[in-house]
Amino acid sequence: MYQQPSHDSSKMSDFRSKILVHIKAGDKVNEIATCFDVLRNTVTNIRKKYETTGMVNNLPRSGRTRSVRTEDKVEEIAASIEEQPSTPIRKLSREHQMSVMSTLRVVKEDLNMKSLA
Repeated sequence: MYQQPSHDSSKMSDFRSKILVHIKAGDKVNEIATCFDVLRNTVTNIRKKYETTGMVNNLPRSGRTRSVRTEDKVEEIAASIEEQPSTPIRKLSREHQMSVMSTLRVVKEDLNMKSLA
């Protein structure tokens, strides 16, 4: 039984490539699905994607990219919190030139912290 990766794009691309090897080898969809513990539709969709685009990895997505909550900014805020854990959110937001809400999201969602105190 194969362990299906989380939704990390490079791991998913490797996962799809492994399924594609079996598809190219002529294995049946049911066998591949059972081997990788996925739905038959998953195998079929990977095959269709390869047949239409010639590749199995995702195409770049459209939409607005993150401009404030970048990985660098998250790391900077994490370092600031490590130096002074009791720094208020407002002060952190001023120091890092971010809105209070964006700073709060970094602390809660990206750093998985409930509060700074």
